[in-house]
Amino acid sequence: MLVEMVWRMIRWQPGYTALQKWAPVLNSPTPNPAAKKKAVVAIARQLAVDLWRVFSGQVEAEKFGLVYLPEAA
Repeated sequence: MLVEMVWRMIRWQPGYTALQKWAPVLNSPTPNPAAKKKAVVAIARQLAVDLWRVFSGQVEAEKFGLVYLPEAA
């Protein structure tokens, strides 16, 4: 599920720091599908850690470049 989230984040959360780190691979002028898949898996792993940090209250989502809109209580 995290991998699917990353594919959507490429479009909807382009400011995410892990996406910025892997931008050269993802936006390469010579497409390499295997490299893109490896990059997406690496980003998904980082996303799992970052989401844990956000939801455990250690940091704010904005620190990672995420636009996060919490549910209204």
